[in-house]
Amino acid sequence: MLLRRLESQKQRRQRRLLLERSSGGNRSSRCRANYLPGLLIVLLVLLQNFELHMCRQLMGAAVHRRKDMDIDEQLLPTSMEKRAIAATTVSQPEEIFSAPNDAADMSYDEYPMVVPKRAALLLDRLMVALHHALENERDGHRIGDFYANKNMMQLKPNEYKNALEPLQATEEGNFHMYSDDDPGVMLDYDFKDINQINRATGETFMAFGVRMLARPRQVRRWLYELYAFYAIFIGVTSYRYDFELRQGRSTRWTRIVATLANLIVVAVTLVDLLGVWFVILDVNVVTEQTMRLDATVNDMICLVRVLQRLPQDRACNQIVLELRRLRRIHQYHATGQDSQLEHWLEHIYLAKNFVMWAVASFLLAFMLLVYQFMGVPPTNVYLERLLLILNVLAMDGQDVAMHMHFLLNWRICRLYVRLNRRLGQLLRGNSPPVDTLELHHLRWQHAQLSALMQRLTSAYKLTMLSNRLCLVVTAAALGYYISIFRAQPIIYQIVGFGLFALLALDSYILDLITDWTVHCHRESSWLLRQHQQLPRADRQLSRACDIFALQVACFPLKIKPCGLLECGRATWLSNVACIIAWMVVLLQYRIAFDSKTLSRCGKI
Repeated sequence: MLLRRLESQKQRRQRRLLLERSSGGNRSSRCRANYLPGLLIVLLVLLQNFELHMCRQLMGAAVHRRKDMDIDEQLLPTSMEKRAIAATTVSQPEEIFSAPNDAADMSYDEYPMVVPKRAALLLDRLMVALHHALENERDGHRIGDFYANKNMMQLKPNEYKNALEPLQATEEGNFHMYSDDDPGVMLDYDFKDINQINRATGETFMAFGVRMLARPRQVRRWLYELYAFYAIFIGVTSYRYDFELRQGRSTRWTRIVATLANLIVVAVTLVDLLGVWFVILDVNVVTEQTMRLDATVNDMICLVRVLQRLPQDRACNQIVLELRRLRRIHQYHATGQDSQLEHWLEHIYLAKNFVMWAVASFLLAFMLLVYQFMGVPPTNVYLERLLLILNVLAMDGQDVAMHMHFLLNWRICRLYVRLNRRLGQLLRGNSPPVDTLELHHLRWQHAQLSALMQRLTSAYKLTMLSNRLCLVVTAAALGYYISIFRAQPIIYQIVGFGLFALLALDSYILDLITDWTVHCHRESSWLLRQHQQLPRADRQLSRACDIFALQVACFPLKIKPCGLLECGRATWLSNVACIIAWMVVLLQYRIAFDSKTLSRCGKI
């Protein structure tokens, strides 16, 4: 019993100790909880005092700054003195709206309007342009009369009857808008015409330069829109570059139109092949075989072009997006004035568009003359003329397809030119490390342009080879046709010679832009070598130039479709020589056939 009592007492003591400890912990937590609001209140009070102190410091600094400004303004002439000075010195305009200096003008509820000199002059320019526009609407006061009557008093409100009626300047009326508080003071921004404003603001040459830069862009855009709709209409492509979205678009209607055009091309080429090989023509053997060979080659090329449309469309769309991304990364057009090569590129662009439309026109006229020369009795005139026009459009599709290759090649060449121009500026500057980083970026873009040119060549390799074959066969046959047209009216020879010259010129432009692209690719290496000739060339920049030159030398740009023949002006010259040789061969066959026919007739 005693042991149990002792154990119960021990347990009671332990419970009492546990209760005391727990009550002590709660009391300490309560104390901590009671301390937290007090600490927060103290912190808030300190923050408020700190804000008040900072406000006093800022206000004091503003007051000192205002006093300094007042002292400086006292040293400067007053507003009336400035206007008097401005009346004598016209070439140095002042600010039209200036902040008020006296305390009486500070009672306004709004802030004073401060306009710099250049902006004020531009505002005057807009007002003069508005007056010129209003003069075309009604017969009222002219801008010269407006300035002539400047010293009169303001117009009374009761004299203004109607806004459409001409305003008459009287002794009590005035139309001055540009005068300040004192209408008798002639300020230096009172210009008589827009030319004086242009001379004062320096906007004449800038506006002229902007117009001259924007004009070729507008012409190129208009020419491309015309080409894009024509290419979709004849089934060459279903994509059209949208200048607003800045990407190529292929809508449902463009795909439908291009697909229908391709089906029509296939049908027309098959009908033409059947007509050439199974219809007996009333011509000699040499002419008949020449016409069959020419028609067969052109029809087969049309079929190959139809099969290549979809892969070429996809490749061109991707290349256009990549070129757009490269231009967005680095704006080459802001690196200086355009070089002579860029001006030549603009001329080549216009010439290629003119030649493309001229080839289509001369081809249609030549086919009509050949149809008339053959003298086939027409069964249905309208149907045969329709088939002839469709055949001409199918044949012209080859030239239109190569025009898309020219457009992309032209853009790549222009980016090469701008890259080389920026590269020359960096090397002449010789200021690392910023130029070194930009040089590495230019090296990457140079490699990207080379890769895009290789992709373009890979996408158009069959079209480029077929275009070479079509040029040789068609031009040789055309020269033969010109020789047999000597007995016909002069219009036959004019159209024949014109078409022959346009085909040769079109092929030359295609090879010329390719040759320039390769030349611009190599020009980067020549520019990089010139950096070593500088007297104090930077080592870091020289190392970056060596890496760039090594890349250009190890990966040269060679445009060889299917690895068969390299494009360029030398290849064009060899093609012209081949055309002349085949023309001579056909003429020799014609002479031999005629002499053999005459000998047979003599024997009979």
